[in-house]
Amino acid sequence: MEDDYQELELHYPRLRLLEAGMRVSVVGAGKPGYASARGYAVTAEANAEFGDPAHGCAEEVVRDGNLIRSRTPDDLPAFCRRLLEALG
Repeated sequence: MEDDYQELELHYPRLRLLEAGMRVSVVGAGKPGYASARGYAVTAEANAEFGDPAHGCAEEVVRDGNLIRSRTPDDLPAFCRRLLEALG
């Protein structure tokens, strides 16, 4: 999560997962709270350190326990496949 996030990219999937009975955590990039491009606030429940994608892992998707992340938006198909695998 970072400032100027797009509301639908966070809230819609988050609400659908919550409705399905899943536990959802908002992970930030070092601050306790973030504001969307339109000013909607969200509180980060945890923080993660993300390296520079150009110098980071060569894998499309990395899973570390319950944290699943990808390098860039181009990795979205692989990210979605890994997310569905994790949800089982």
